Amino acid sequence: MRLLTPAELDALRDEMQRDGEWAREELARRRAARIATVQAALEDDDNADTC
Repeated sequence: MRLLTPAELDALRDEMQRDGEWAREELARRRAARIATVQAALEDDDNADTC
């Protein structure tokens, strides 16, 4: 096993930073989609009660 060079370490850190940003964005997207789904279901339930 060999140690990473400073350039390889920098590249790895950059990649990990991008991956972390992607993960945060993906979680936010999924959270928003889940909230929208729940809100739509609640609105459907409200509309069913008034009909």
